[in-house]
Amino acid sequence: ASSMLDAPTCAFCKKTFQKDAGKEGGGRLLGPIGTKMDVYVHEYCALFSPQVCLNREVSPESDPLCSQDLEERSIRAELRRSAGLRCSICNLSGASIGCFICSQKSYHFPCAQQAGLVEWHWWENHSERVVHCPPHRDPLCEVWWSGDIDFPEPGWFPCAVVDGPIEGHLTVLYSTPPWGEERLNMQAVRIRFPHNTPPGCTRWQAFADLFGEEGKFDADKISMENKLTDLLPYAAASRLGRRQAKRSRRGEESYKEILANENDTPKTLAKKFCVDVRELIELNIPAFPELAPSSKFRRNTLVRIP
Repeated sequence: ASSMLDAPTCAFCKKTFQKDAGKEGGGRLLGPIGTKMDVYVHEYCALFSPQVCLNREVSPESDPLCSQDLEERSIRAELRRSAGLRCSICNLSGASIGCFICSQKSYHFPCAQQAGLVEWHWWENHSERVVHCPPHRDPLCEVWWSGDIDFPEPGWFPCAVVDGPIEGHLTVLYSTPPWGEERLNMQAVRIRFPHNTPPGCTRWQAFADLFGEEGKFDADKISMENKLTDLLPYAAASRLGRRQAKRSRRGEESYKEILANENDTPKTLAKKFCVDVRELIELNIPAFPELAPSSKFRRNTLVRIP
């Protein structure tokens, strides 16, 4: 029988498959991948690495990822890119996953998951893979739901307050029934924070301070609201600016333009051109203010591709 020393390890986090570890261990170990048959990766380490391209859309819970779903060229490119990136938690190389907002911190997926930095509400609501560093974590709270025709039961329900899917617009994502999402109305909503803010979570603490123990927006804290709303667009603009600056240093154009086909969406175009769907949306937001991952472009619409 093979010993643990012979067991293959994930090329990103350098960990072996752990049967009962689940997401904390990176999920199932896939491989060997590619023509050389020499690479193994955890399903979540690959899924959350931003430049890894998939051959189809997947849902790990109901339609698990398999080796054939991973594009070998993109896997090897991510491994080269992450070889010089050290994880902000364990300090080992191969940290392919950066903070979605600031891109200043890098992580291995198991390290980010164990530290609570993986924003699963984005996956549940928009199939988006988002990791944040502690200062930029989305606030987790409870919002008072007064009931409607579809879900008449009132009560406090767990949710996350996020900046998106359109950058700069605060949205409530419900993680249990009534599910779905709604634009955050600061004056009308009631929010409470049943647990203490985790250490170092700046945005989370700002929301908690803004609504206080009563769970209602305090007009006297308008300076706090201004500080908070100033932070969110700044983060989006700085992220896009860094990406454009990086391309400029490489001597590339910041984007190219194509004519959309009927039924093209940001998600399908991102998959087709192997680019990040969030970056594609940010690039096209000026022309399409309400653009979301599943929005359909009209035929022959001019679309910018990062």
